[in-house]
Amino acid sequence: MSDKILKINDGFILRSVKGADGDEKFVVITVGEASKKLNGMITLNSTSVFVWKMLEKGATRNEIITAVANEYEVETSVVENDINELLDKIIKYGVVNG
Repeated sequence: MSDKILKINDGFILRSVKGADGDEKFVVITVGEASKKLNGMITLNSTSVFVWKMLEKGATRNEIITAVANEYEVETSVVENDINELLDKIIKYGVVNG
């Protein structure tokens, strides 16, 4: 499971938008066939954006977990459950191949 390269599926695009408070927000929008799978937007926090950028290039679960742990200077055991939960959710919604 953790050796498989995960990538963002076609039709899911990361965009930066200004929120009502004037702050930059990151959302994923759907276009084309992808909008049939998920109608709406996904709002991402900074960690999710970091994961998204790794998924755009293609990465395994283990690579993502290790990179997040290194980026935020925490033990892998601290982020592992949250990252797996995030990946499972976006795979379920068809955002990422799985």
